[in-house]
Amino acid sequence: MKKFVKDFFIGMRYTLAGFDALFRTPSLWHYALLPWLIGLILYTGLAATVITIVLPWLGDLIRTSPEAASWWSWTVAVLRWLAMLSAGLLALAFFVFTYFWFSMLLALPFIDELAAKYEQRAYGISFKASAGYFLTSLFNSARINLKGVLWTVLLLPILIFVPGGFLICAPLLGYYMALSCVLYGAEHRRIPYSEFLRQTASARGAICGMGTLNYLGMCLIPFAAILLLPVIAIAAIKLYNEVILNAPAQKTPDRSDTSDGFERDDPSL
Repeated sequence: MKKFVKDFFIGMRYTLAGFDALFRTPSLWHYALLPWLIGLILYTGLAATVITIVLPWLGDLIRTSPEAASWWSWTVAVLRWLAMLSAGLLALAFFVFTYFWFSMLLALPFIDELAAKYEQRAYGISFKASAGYFLTSLFNSARINLKGVLWTVLLLPILIFVPGGFLICAPLLGYYMALSCVLYGAEHRRIPYSEFLRQTASARGAICGMGTLNYLGMCLIPFAAILLLPVIAIAAIKLYNEVILNAPAQKTPDRSDTSDGFERDDPSL
């Protein structure tokens, strides 16, 4: 337990290092917008569907005949209003707490490319992407993200009805959030999924700490996902190389150079 807590704070520290690395690498900034825009378009469409189709259908479903007594018509009207309000709040909670997972699934190629470029420049790891690579990476990432979605749905009662429920759920949901980004480092090396799980078994505390801080940021700060998606991708690459593989960084981003943007690593990170 003591090791887990220590590693947890190490993982939180890597999130801050991810912020620093992204800030010093302007050439990667456009990746911060693409996942958010994709998720925004999807969720706007879903919200429009709920408002224009689902809620009216639910309102029409709960009705009474004109011949019914006034007290019964009033009761049904109240029930219809409560049902529509509950459905709307449930849809809103679902959108808020699953936004990250679906954004990650849809924006996988963009975040993967960001992680690959950073890893190549910072740790000298290069690889050639192919259709087979993206299919395998997408499948393995989906295995992790869908677990996160499932846990989010199961924990919705706590997230919605328990005051500060997101604080209770943050370590578990944050763990899967971070694990889906740590996966990039293993995929770049074509490491089998089962081997990746074995590698990360001893770093669960660090992965959980990194994910928890990012998850809380997304819950507490409006539109934080715009920034935190690329931050957690870079932090995960740093954690995979420096904690799981114990590989020293060769280079890190440099503010003054926007062409390739890298210099010697700062050991304080």
